[in-house]
Amino acid sequence: SSARKIIEIAKNRNINRFNYHRMIFSCPILTGENDDFNFKIPNNLLISAVSNLIDNSIYWTKSKAFEVESTGVVYKPALFIGTDLHTFDGPSIIICDNGPGFSTDPEYLTQPFKTKKEGGMGLGLYFADLVMNMIGGKLIFPDSDDLEIPKIYDGACIALVFPK
Repeated sequence: SSARKIIEIAKNRNINRFNYHRMIFSCPILTGENDDFNFKIPNNLLISAVSNLIDNSIYWTKSKAFEVESTGVVYKPALFIGTDLHTFDGPSIIICDNGPGFSTDPEYLTQPFKTKKEGGMGLGLYFADLVMNMIGGKLIFPDSDDLEIPKIYDGACIALVFPK
């Protein structure tokens, strides 16, 4: 399968939610601005992992929107999903948002049942990490400043790094 195909499926499953929450969705892989890459893993597991990460971004950017509204600053929730073939040990899917970012050590949040999300089960990042480890890849938490992405995406940032 390809990164583009997985991201396209995840986008299509969430497009109504992006619209409902008035979320800006930027995805250079779908517009041909990022390079695609192929891998051999069960699509459904990876789509579920990406969907969990999208769900987290929707939740946290929405929580920041409520917080910012009281200050009178204009804030639009935004999500970026792209690819990076050069920064890490293997090709990767990058998912970043403009929410509040991580307030806890991200590695702690990949443990099961650890969450800061109201009503959350603490399984989203754990599941995504498990899927990546299962295929010989890894889930990492880069600083968005170290990536070639628009500066607005300064919140949570996750890279799904695939084996070469």
